[in-house]
Amino acid sequence: MKKIYTTLLLALVYQSAPLLADNTYQYILDKYGYEATTARDLSGKQKIELAEPYCAYVNITGIDKMPTSKTQNLHAWLECYDGNGNYFKKRVILNAQGNSSLAYPKKNISIEFYETSWGNGKTTDITWGDWVKQDEFHLKAYYTDYFRGAGKIAYDIYDDIVSDREQPLPWQRAGVTTASDKAMCHPNGFPCYVYLNCQFYGLYVWSLKKNHKNMGQEKDNAQHIHIDGLLADNTIFKGNIDWSKFDVRTPKILYSIATEEQLPGNYTPQYKVYDGDAPLELIDNSMPYFDPNNENHLITNQVKKSLIALSNYYANLMKLVSAGSVPETIKTEFSNCFDTQGFTDYIVHSLVTNNYDGHWKNWQWFTYDGVKWYVEPYDLDCTFGHHDSGTIIFPPEWNSLYCSHFYQFPVNAGIQKLFLEYFFENIKNRYIELRVKKLIDGDRYSQYFRNWAERIGEEGYEMEHTKWGNSPCFIETVVNPNWETEDNWENYGSYPTYSPDSTYHTGDRCKVAYRIWTATGTTKGVRPYKQIGQVDSQERIENWIKERILLLDEYFSFDPDRITDLASDKQKVDTRKVILAGHLYIIKNNETYSIDGKRVK
Repeated sequence: MKKIYTTLLLALVYQSAPLLADNTYQYILDKYGYEATTARDLSGKQKIELAEPYCAYVNITGIDKMPTSKTQNLHAWLECYDGNGNYFKKRVILNAQGNSSLAYPKKNISIEFYETSWGNGKTTDITWGDWVKQDEFHLKAYYTDYFRGAGKIAYDIYDDIVSDREQPLPWQRAGVTTASDKAMCHPNGFPCYVYLNCQFYGLYVWSLKKNHKNMGQEKDNAQHIHIDGLLADNTIFKGNIDWSKFDVRTPKILYSIATEEQLPGNYTPQYKVYDGDAPLELIDNSMPYFDPNNENHLITNQVKKSLIALSNYYANLMKLVSAGSVPETIKTEFSNCFDTQGFTDYIVHSLVTNNYDGHWKNWQWFTYDGVKWYVEPYDLDCTFGHHDSGTIIFPPEWNSLYCSHFYQFPVNAGIQKLFLEYFFENIKNRYIELRVKKLIDGDRYSQYFRNWAERIGEEGYEMEHTKWGNSPCFIETVVNPNWETEDNWENYGSYPTYSPDSTYHTGDRCKVAYRIWTATGTTKGVRPYKQIGQVDSQERIENWIKERILLLDEYFSFDPDRITDLASDKQKVDTRKVILAGHLYIIKNNETYSIDGKRVK
């Protein structure tokens, strides 16, 4: 029997007629209380401070289409009504935003606010609620996310997990006195309806972007370093730095080595301003064109030294391990290099939300002294079982492709392996502490999703389904004749990719669209599916969260007297006991390792 909390959203996506008589911007303004005669018009203000909207309503004009690339720099106007009697209209420059998400028809949008002209002069300072002041924001599309905001809720859960710390924010633990007390070190967001030339375009999340102010950093401080991108062993953590794989976001105005060939008689210095969109190796004081009188050259040199030191941390720690150092010595040295409190909370959050995509990219590394490094989450769309394709949802016991064990995540950095080995008790005790305080709690998290759906409202979801009905989270998978599939990824990597040129006989297997497919008859040239997708729902995600926490309770030996439904599925729980066998399994290079680093066959 379906639970009483089954959301109206699931029913909405199957309705064929829109609920709204009108999907124009004027209609939505009228519906949510906009009165031109009484609204507070802030369009003439260069500094705007407003409470965070329950839900905002945005209209973009001056362009015919939304941006599709990162470099378009479209000049437009943005109107915003906060739903609480406040309105403004400002110049904006728009670009598409993201990486893999750029392939989706509904794209993220980057917005930069300007006052008197596009791209020049003063920008508009906007402060929403408890956020830092910014003049640039992101409109997150969440095209593959049924809730159009699950990633934002994952940030809220992270805030819960760190909330009981005496110093919950990295800059506080680092003793930074120049940081804004609003710097939260990761994004936040609120829902908004977005219109293009007064016609509904989609549901978005108005979000903070990665910015030095939100990280509590100074943009011209050589010790305040923030890196973003592919951050794994083969890019930075094991000695060899691949400068092209990540972006040094802070400090600003750095210099990199120029790659252009120098023409005869051309004595232009062989360096150029660092470009995070096309990153290259930073210059240093060993290079002939280094200018010790150039402040930004000096800053660049210091930043490079700190990044090289970071790349050697793992090797230095492994020397201690190889020398037979006692665990406390290794833990002390690890804590000198990395913020172990934050690392613990990051791991716990990853386990609870199944943030499988946040351990090689989509994690932010930064430092305030050039020595000790901190980690925070970013881009949490691959959580709660969501795959980035939107076409599959992993059950609670699966983390990602290629992995058949429970509730772990891929380990793409040696420092993670060391942390899991030497700080496992910290992770376990922290999880239990948060469960006792109900900061990790299924009912609490379920309510976050219900509240989010209420903020958007039934009409918004109906319009979104009408506009973006091909979103994979709105449609079911339709299997072609002579094929079948199941929600199983066992040995996914060992199967060949589907080929239209191959003949498949009964029992033959292949992989495509992140699933394993089995032929039920002889077939050739017919792919396994007509349509690929997986309809999501409030009920699914509530059950997923509770099952996920149940698994973690079992593994971390949380007192079962605190769990009301521990034995609700005895057979499933017993199976997990056998597979877990008292070890935390980690995955690296598609192989499974136990906590002591031994490969499990």
